[in-house]
Order: sequence, then structure tokens, then C-alpha cells
Amino acid sequence: MATENQQHDKNATPSLSGRGAARRRLTRAGAGALLTLGSRGALASVPTCLTPSGFWSSGLNPANSHYGHETCAGGRSPGYWKQAKHQWPGGLDPAKTPFTFAFPMVGGAACPAPAKNASGTTTAPPAPTSYECALLLDMLSHQGFDKNNLGMHMAAAFLNASAGLTPFLTVADLRQIWNEVSQPGGIYHPTAGVDWTRADVVKYLQATMT
Repeated sequence: MATENQQHDKNATPSLSGRGAARRRLTRAGAGALLTLGSRGALASVPTCLTPSGFWSSGLNPANSHYGHETCAGGRSPGYWKQAKHQWPGGLDPAKTPFTFAFPMVGGAACPAPAKNASGTTTAPPAPTSYECALLLDMLSHQGFDKNNLGMHMAAAFLNASAGLTPFLTVADLRQIWNEVSQPGGIYHPTAGVDWTRADVVKYLQATMT
């Protein structure tokens, strides 16, 4: 009887950790579970770098307290990119590049003109009051109009993608996300039947950053 029990224990399948279970679900689902729909960017060669739909399919959705553990956190944070010592990719000038360069918008709000002092000298530009009036550098810090700090993380994600730090998340992907979720009440759909709010998108982007 003891020998039989020992043989049973030897052949028993060890229990999986939460991460292992997620990997098994991905394996059963096939590689297709890791690809985005339509024209969204595909995965990089490293299998743990997940696009938005792969992030969801792996069970690492924003509602899960373990989100981000399986993504490639190769990107840099907003705090990193706003430091003067870090050069921006593609020759972008932090002092001149508008947020709309990264995320073009149709129309736009009226932006306040730079003020002038009594001698007629132009003073420092006023603080931005909308995405359309902000520099990309402005958006790397919290702005009162930027609900959930969506613009802040999108700005950093744009610089990460432009620098090649997140090959699983392209500039085109980010613009698609922005177009869907930035409007009042906007929702982004990483895959069919799944709705992400602004807060969900921010959690995903945070998971791609160190």
C-alpha cells in the first residue's frame, strides 16, 4: 500500500502558481490569443511582451491585482522623460513639441496667448488648459484637465514607442487607444467584448514602464 501511494505521489501533477496557470491557459488558447485584432501591432519576439489584447487574454487584466507581471516593462516612466538629462528620441525638442504631434486632434480648444508685462516683453507661457494647448513635456506632469493622468502616461508611452523601448506597442497602437478612450465617456476595446476605461488603459501603460 505504501509503495502504491508513493507511486501515486510521484505521478501527481504539481500545483501551478497563479503565473503558471496563466501560462497554461495561454498555451491551450494558442498563439492567436496573444495577437491583437485587426491592424493592431503584433507581439515582439519575446513572448512575455503583451499587446493590450494579449494582456487581457493572459488573465492580466486591469481588474486583476497582479496586472503587469508578465509584460515587458522596458519603457520609461513620465518622471524619467521629463528630466532634462534624458534626450528624447528622433530629435524631438521638449521645449517645442506639442502634445498634438504625438496625438493629432481634429479641431481644438482656443489656447491662451502668452502674456506680456508692462514693458511689452513676453512672459512665460501660461499653463496649458487642454490637451490641444499643451506641450508633450507639459503632459509628463499632472495637469488638472487630465483625468486619471491618461495624457501623462500616453505621452511617456509615445516616447517609449518612438525610442523602440516597447516594440510590442507601437505609435499607431497608442493613437488608436487615444482616439477611442480620450473622449468623454470613451471606451477602448483591447479585444472583442472587453471594455477598458481611461483608468484601465493607464494601468496597462504603467505595466509597460519600469
